[in-house]
Amino acid sequence: DLPDVIELPRHLVDLTLSKDLGKHWNLTFRVRDLLNSPVRRSYEFNSGYDLDFDIFRWGTTYALSVSYNI
Repeated sequence: DLPDVIELPRHLVDLTLSKDLGKHWNLTFRVRDLLNSPVRRSYEFNSGYDLDFDIFRWGTTYALSVSYNI
């Protein structure tokens, strides 16, 4: 019988900064997963024993956008 694989909780911080530039323009800067905490998934056995399935990092993503509102 295969054990379940669960993803353990992690710290996650996203940041969004937005600035209106005049009446119609808007500038937005976004950072996703600022801390780049590792994602850890583990096998969960019925006996209560846990074993790492995998550990990886998604990486931090940056985005800059300009929008025009009518």
